[in-house]
Amino acid sequence: MVKCILALKKLLSVIAICALIINSYTPAFADTITHFGDGPFSDVPSLLDDVGIGQGNVGSETTAEIFMIPGAGMMLVTVTFDLERDTGGFDFNFGYYDPADGAAFSPVTEKEDYATAVLASAVEVFDDTADDPGATASFMIESGTDVGFYLIPNNLLTAFNAAPGDFYPPLTSPDNLRAPLFSESDANPGEFDQMLSFVGNGVTLFTFEDLTRTGSSDQDFTDLAFTIDTELIPMCSPGQVGTPPNCRDPTVGGSLIPIDTTMVLLAGTHMSAAWMIPVIVAGIGFAIVIARKF
Repeated sequence: MVKCILALKKLLSVIAICALIINSYTPAFADTITHFGDGPFSDVPSLLDDVGIGQGNVGSETTAEIFMIPGAGMMLVTVTFDLERDTGGFDFNFGYYDPADGAAFSPVTEKEDYATAVLASAVEVFDDTADDPGATASFMIESGTDVGFYLIPNNLLTAFNAAPGDFYPPLTSPDNLRAPLFSESDANPGEFDQMLSFVGNGVTLFTFEDLTRTGSSDQDFTDLAFTIDTELIPMCSPGQVGTPPNCRDPTVGGSLIPIDTTMVLLAGTHMSAAWMIPVIVAGIGFAIVIARKF
């Protein structure tokens, strides 16, 4: 009996250690802003009417931060971006990226590494030094692809990719070397939301706040507004499963699993805590041996 109790204590200790290790990968999500919950924000109501979603369409808003390109199978889909509004004081650079490119890094604790990884292969959509409202841009993107969106205030994607370290640590004052802003709040300074999103009536609308909200932002969320000519599928980011409106839960084997978190847990060997993976495996094996013995 004594041996059994001791074995049980060891098993519980292993489980507790594993729980702490897994919990260390929990995203921050310090801030979530919604137009219908926290607003209304500036010209967002008129924008919703202008693009055909409707300013009274509460169900169109989503707090998802990454979005899937719709379509059957693995077909190429023509996705057209329309620049709807540009009222900010910066010449922004805007585009989309694949969040999976940053899977080896934590957007909370390794912001520069994460930004460097996802923007290295990002696709520029609009360059404010050349593009004005009314501009359009079309791209062929494979259906089922997850995309996030970035905004670089007063600078170019090529400039960031040439010297990412010049943009970090993040600055809060207006400057040409301010850190990029992302649809993923955890990748932003202070883990603050910088983007609103709406999906409905055959269109997707995004509006960005281009001043870092950790600083002196006016928080009007209409510095940049663009639409996509189809309803993108809002996807849950790590830590969001089941919580945002209009957000699809990634399902693996019948269990709800935050996909990006799982990728980091299994493949994040770059993280300073990379040794955690073998510890988890060894701990589980040790627990099974103990359980079988007693």
